[in-house]
Amino acid sequence: LLDRVLSEAGYRVIATVNGEDAVREFKGRTGDIDLLLFDLIMPGMNGRVASDEIHRIDPRVKTLFASGYAPEIAQQKTSLEEGAYLVHKPVAPSDLLKMVRGVLDGSL
Repeated sequence: LLDRVLSEAGYRVIATVNGEDAVREFKGRTGDIDLLLFDLIMPGMNGRVASDEIHRIDPRVKTLFASGYAPEIAQQKTSLEEGAYLVHKPVAPSDLLKMVRGVLDGSL
């Protein structure tokens, strides 16, 4: 659903199956990606670890995390640094688009 909403809004989306795949995909497209949208909690390499790995390659890329867990549970399962962007699922398409635009523009 998130892929579809973003694609229909004109964003180019590169979907991956997990954190390891995202890091591999990013390495082949360094400089072409402005925003990472990761599920915070995933099997294997979680979104925060994948984001950290990608930021070692290109620190300018921005990250938005998504989670279906309650905020306190998400924080317990994986700590986010202060100021990290997090959207809670389910999220209305208009709210997702506002959040993505805000992260990209640096206006949040």
